[in-house]
Amino acid sequence: MLDSGVARVVLGSLALDDPDTFDALLDRFGADRLVLALDVRLDDGTPRVAAHGWATDSGKTLDSVLARFPAVRHLLVTDIARDGMMTGPNLALMQVIASRYPAIELQASGGVAGLADLDALRACGAARAIVGKAIWEGRFTVAEGVIHADC
Repeated sequence: MLDSGVARVVLGSLALDDPDTFDALLDRFGADRLVLALDVRLDDGTPRVAAHGWATDSGKTLDSVLARFPAVRHLLVTDIARDGMMTGPNLALMQVIASRYPAIELQASGGVAGLADLDALRACGAARAIVGKAIWEGRFTVAEGVIHADC
């Protein structure tokens, strides 16, 4: 896909299953062209990474995965407990990630219900947000989201 002109590709379980291949892709295409996607469950406040569509616990924490890939510059984190719930994003989690990893552009996923959630995520340090269910449910339109993001 990257050789065909796609700007950026999102990869998740590959990085967990075959970290050497993920490293090779980072080397070949550059960190700006890949997004590391990690789905997390909070276990006593510690984000633990799930894999394969949330079916398996990778046995790794978010911090340990990020330590393995110091070259990553784009990170998509989904709080599994909030995904599709439209109950608001996990602002505390996103703020911790953004402050702990300032060189990484964070994409927050899980819980967005309205435009105010985008403001709150921006204030926490998230560069982007996944908003699919909110748009699907008519909470705001794609155009409204784009306009709001440019404010």
